[in-house]
Amino acid sequence: MQFIKSLSRVLRYTLTRGITIFLTVVVGVYLTIIVANLGGYVDEIFRGQISLQIAGMVQGGWLSDVPVEEREAIIEETVWQMEEARGLHRPFLLRTASWLVNGLTLNLGEASLRYFFEGIFVEPEQAVQSLVLDRLPYTLLLIGTANVLVFIASVSLALVLSRTYGGIADRVMVAFASFTSAPSWIFGVILIVVVAGRLQFLPFPKAIEIQHAEYNAEFFKLLGTQMIMPVMAIFLSLFFLGTYTWRTFFLMYSREDYVEMGKAKGVSPRMLERNYILRPSLPFVITSFALMVVTVWESAIVLELIFYWPGIGPLFFNGIENFNTPIVVAVVVIFAYMLALTVFLLDIVYAIVDPRVRIGSSGHSLRPARRKRRLLLPWKARQNPRISRPLSSAVSGNRSTATAVQKPTFQQRLSAVGKRITSLKNPLKEIIRYPSALLGLVIIIALIALSVYTLFALPYDQAISLWQAHSNEGGRSVWYRNSRNALPSWVNIFRRDNLPETIALNTMDGSAGKQSEVAGQDMTRVTATFNFDYDSEIFPEDLILYLESEFEEKAPHVTLTWITPDGMEAELTSFSPEHNETFYLTQDERVMRKFGDLSVIQGMFGDPEKDMTAALKGPYQLRVDGFIFEEGGDIETEVVLYGLVSGLAGTDHLRRDLTVALMWGAPIALAFGLIGAVVTSLLAMFIAAVGVWYGGWLDELIQRITEVNMILPTLAIAIMVFLMYSKSIWAVLGVVILLSIFGNSLKSYRAAFIQMKEAGYVEAALAYGASNWRIITRYLIPRILPVMIPQLVILVPGFVFMEATLAYLGVSDPVLPTWGKLIYESIENGALQGSYYWVLEPIGLLVLTGLAFALLGYALDRIVNPRLQER
Repeated sequence: MQFIKSLSRVLRYTLTRGITIFLTVVVGVYLTIIVANLGGYVDEIFRGQISLQIAGMVQGGWLSDVPVEEREAIIEETVWQMEEARGLHRPFLLRTASWLVNGLTLNLGEASLRYFFEGIFVEPEQAVQSLVLDRLPYTLLLIGTANVLVFIASVSLALVLSRTYGGIADRVMVAFASFTSAPSWIFGVILIVVVAGRLQFLPFPKAIEIQHAEYNAEFFKLLGTQMIMPVMAIFLSLFFLGTYTWRTFFLMYSREDYVEMGKAKGVSPRMLERNYILRPSLPFVITSFALMVVTVWESAIVLELIFYWPGIGPLFFNGIENFNTPIVVAVVVIFAYMLALTVFLLDIVYAIVDPRVRIGSSGHSLRPARRKRRLLLPWKARQNPRISRPLSSAVSGNRSTATAVQKPTFQQRLSAVGKRITSLKNPLKEIIRYPSALLGLVIIIALIALSVYTLFALPYDQAISLWQAHSNEGGRSVWYRNSRNALPSWVNIFRRDNLPETIALNTMDGSAGKQSEVAGQDMTRVTATFNFDYDSEIFPEDLILYLESEFEEKAPHVTLTWITPDGMEAELTSFSPEHNETFYLTQDERVMRKFGDLSVIQGMFGDPEKDMTAALKGPYQLRVDGFIFEEGGDIETEVVLYGLVSGLAGTDHLRRDLTVALMWGAPIALAFGLIGAVVTSLLAMFIAAVGVWYGGWLDELIQRITEVNMILPTLAIAIMVFLMYSKSIWAVLGVVILLSIFGNSLKSYRAAFIQMKEAGYVEAALAYGASNWRIITRYLIPRILPVMIPQLVILVPGFVFMEATLAYLGVSDPVLPTWGKLIYESIENGALQGSYYWVLEPIGLLVLTGLAFALLGYALDRIVNPRLQER
């Protein structure tokens, strides 16, 4: 009988939570659909699709035999019927309601997915539901495998570290926890560079065709091989941080009195860990693990895109690129279902492992804190002044000060400020005790200094002008003297054989010699000599001549002569240049024929004693002899010998100096991170305090909004808003902040304020007649500020990486470079195949930024939390 009652209670609790979470999903999906169709954006897409469909029908011969005067009427009637079928003539709320039903069932019609098959691009029409459900198992397989490995390994290691707190292994784990604050896709890029590129242990990622796949042993072998690196990326992004977090929980419980009692009774260490430490901390471990899983769901979009994994991530990106709203909404709905399922399973598991949770009990609702009494206080104060009198006055009977509180004088305010400044010394002294915190603080100051310097040294308009000034074939821009894909100059510090640097010589600035002499009637000979020392055995990238000729009718004639250090002199070629000519020596057919099987660069720079496999060091000369056939004509020449290193950060495929992007990425990342963290933390804390203090329906409303918001994928909705409504990165930041306010931090602050609400000093303030605003701002919020500051600092890297993730997906300033956009451009243009510096430099700065705030945040957390302070 008892078993049946327990079973019915469990079933009733499961059913109730399932219905509640499903209703939450319904509300969340409905809000998403309203956002997607706000202003009729989706309706316009449907109308455009209908117009294209009608145009295709007409071009295919539809109505060709119908008279012109009747054709327009038939087309209008057909369009109206197709719009009616789409529900476009219904009121807005009814249209969105029908979209809600279709969205929840993924019945969103058909869509085309462009993919590569057998050497051609195919765009078949397929049901959106089928597209999503075909790819969902691959995402579940990837994320599920990685998270199971993380949970088992992290919990096991965390228990071990809790026994050796403060040891070498424990300190190493804390250090790695700071390093691994980056999302999984960052680790994915690093793994591709190291494991596939340098070490070549695994093959480079490649697309797996699932549309026409045969599920045999070869297919599963390919799937398993391609799955190793993304699983490792997720593991690295979660393992160290999870171990650090759970080791902290285990430490807190390992110091409880009942653990000491168990030790005194002679309980074995394994029994202590399993029954006295692990078991009571399981609710916290499971909660933090579920929240980690939630973050992995969203980062999977970029991770799957980088590894060509056939999950829903590339499907979502394909929908974004092609403005395919049904696919985008379908993926958002799938994310909502997955997040809701995670929360549902968390509730069930939480109820099983935590004996303090009573299955089937009613929910907890905060009561308003003496609301009626406080609302009447102002009126009562006018009738009876002693209500608002200070307690000290009430005791002493001093009626002269009973009616009002005296304002502090200027000297009193100055003294209070001095005390606050003095109180800051203690935290600073504590920070000095942690070298990691000092390192993080130094890095943060350096990043802020770099950002300020960038704003003044490279203003916004100038940065855009430089970055958009692409180098075009046959023309010149501000970057034309840079090599393509050149390594940073500082790599020569670590090499025995230095890579050549770019050498530019010009007759106009005096770096090259120029002589003119009369060669005959109406003919002038202009000779330009370009002398340079080449000190590397590695061949340069290219040698290009830029000529500017002045003539009216007859173009001059130019002859190029090459002289090597060993005295060899060879006439390379001759030609008649245009007014502005860019002459590529390595691409000229006459020069190529001159050197036979050797490349032009090998033939010009090769050392004969080394079989032309290495460059000959020494002084070289290029002589340009030009004959001008008109009076007043002239030739100016510039020679650029392109090396393999350039500048502090190297160059990209468009010859642009990467320093511009790296410098401007710093202020954008810091602004995004700091604004996001500060605004989110302050608003979440304030809303939690208001909800707890007033309680009742207001607190319930805030909690329901939080539950709805937690199942909404922040990244997907931010991308949707960017594509449909605003191309401003700051508008996207506002959306991200709005979705982040009602989240985990609000629930954490609420739990703390619930305890503070019943504190004695709050009761004293009520008796004192303090207003609601004063109690919230002076008694509740200040008490939690020391705990909030470390969490705020730790939150900054999350927003920094969010900006990089959005920029990688194209959600960024359309013209200004950022670190995330630089990573995307580098991967798209082959950086993972050799130009590793191009992708590793912005990743290094991202990781460094995250590391700095993580180190400082963890140190502050240990300072304000006495249970985490070192023994």
